[in-house]
Amino acid sequence: AQRNTLVLSNNAAGIPRLFVRTARPVRTRLGDVEGRLFIGGLTESPFFDRDAANDTRSVNGILVTLRAASDTGLTLGLSRMVIAPTTSTIGRLLHFSDVFFRWEPVAPESEPGTQHSDQLFSLFARWVFPASGFETYAEWARTELPRSFREYLVTPQHTQGYTVGLQWAGSPAELRHLRISAEATYLEQTAVIVGRPPLDYYVGRAAIQGFTQRGQILGASVGPGGSSQYVATDWMDARWRAGVFVERVRTENDALYRQIGARLTQHDVTLLGGVRAGLRLRQTDLSAELSTGVRYNYLFESTFNLGNPVEAIDVRNLTLRLTLSPR
Repeated sequence: AQRNTLVLSNNAAGIPRLFVRTARPVRTRLGDVEGRLFIGGLTESPFFDRDAANDTRSVNGILVTLRAASDTGLTLGLSRMVIAPTTSTIGRLLHFSDVFFRWEPVAPESEPGTQHSDQLFSLFARWVFPASGFETYAEWARTELPRSFREYLVTPQHTQGYTVGLQWAGSPAELRHLRISAEATYLEQTAVIVGRPPLDYYVGRAAIQGFTQRGQILGASVGPGGSSQYVATDWMDARWRAGVFVERVRTENDALYRQIGARLTQHDVTLLGGVRAGLRLRQTDLSAELSTGVRYNYLFESTFNLGNPVEAIDVRNLTLRLTLSPR
């Protein structure tokens, strides 16, 4: 994804880790295969708790992609990440094979202490059509794999989340051209199996810090119970670009429906829009983004119903982001 990768994105701080990867694509009859395997250690937020006994967690991940021989513009892939509590820093290395051998169903909330790991799995694809300047991509993830083939056929949406997106641009041969991009992400959960309510995304049963590094989510920035829709248009030149964008984000929707008396009018929703520009210098890329937005019903504070006026906390924000990227 461009904005909301589901398993491991650039939303959180870097993870100290050891990894092995293919140095170059491995050619097969089906296409070129590449892979990466890593083991690392996660740090909790300094504001999380003062319990030193639960500070150590391992994270083990794998990523495999196949660039199809029949269509080199098509890439298929899978990724998996497993997080487990550990008793020591050195003990993290003992979890280097969790992605292969830990296939643990989610334990009921009524059985604390029986969960030994938290897991996230995804399938993804990217299809590029260079002649027409079009690209589309998708990622589909689950926090709990099906316990049987029948379960998958009946309830494939159990614990699922997804991101879909596309980009279109004029011919790169043209000096200047228009680019249009869009992306949608959905992580809100619905109970579909009786007696097995789904966990919020990135929430852990084994490690209470969940899928976080220094308090920031490892995956999609929309967070647990979140969803978003994003559209942008840019005018591209060989050395510069300028554009506009709009975005809608609904936050913590799963948490809303755990409240007593939750109503349709209480959703925590952010609407924002802005302008952005970039400049390509000799050894550096410089970009700037200015956005303004309103977060409606911050933390579900609205008491609106059909008979009463709105009593809500709306938060307005103006953000300027500058990025300098040496090449």
